[in-house]
Amino acid sequence: MRAHPTTAICAAVLLLTACGVDDGDPADQPIEDAPDDEVPVEDPADDPAEDDMTDPPDDDAAASDPLLGPEIETALDDAAERSGVPRDELTITVAELVTWPDGAAGCPEPDMMYTQALVDGFRIVIEADGRAYHYVGAEGQDPTYCENPQEPVS
Repeated sequence: MRAHPTTAICAAVLLLTACGVDDGDPADQPIEDAPDDEVPVEDPADDPAEDDMTDPPDDDAAASDPLLGPEIETALDDAAERSGVPRDELTITVAELVTWPDGAAGCPEPDMMYTQALVDGFRIVIEADGRAYHYVGAEGQDPTYCENPQEPVS
């Protein structure tokens, strides 16, 4: 016995209806906003971070990388001794982490050979009585005074 075409159609409709209705992609559905009374609103004047503001750093601190504390101290001591200027009258004009182009770490000496590899290091420039005192070094080394420093890799 053969099923009537209407019976097959009804069975297909029932099967599709039982599977549910597809409302489309959930990403296409509108997002309902939360009522205004449920959204916390903070007053910027109540922000504790605003109360914790400190004075801007002095010029020496602005020019210094905080990771170079011990190196800066050593360079300041040396510059004060070399220049005869009291340490508290010295000015740090540059204190930064750099990459040197070779093992000379910023201060190549004549007739010396150096590894030809990039070297992480630092440079510090201190001014005393209008003269610049340059200190260079590789990471983990003490600063070295250098009369003719080389430029770091840019």
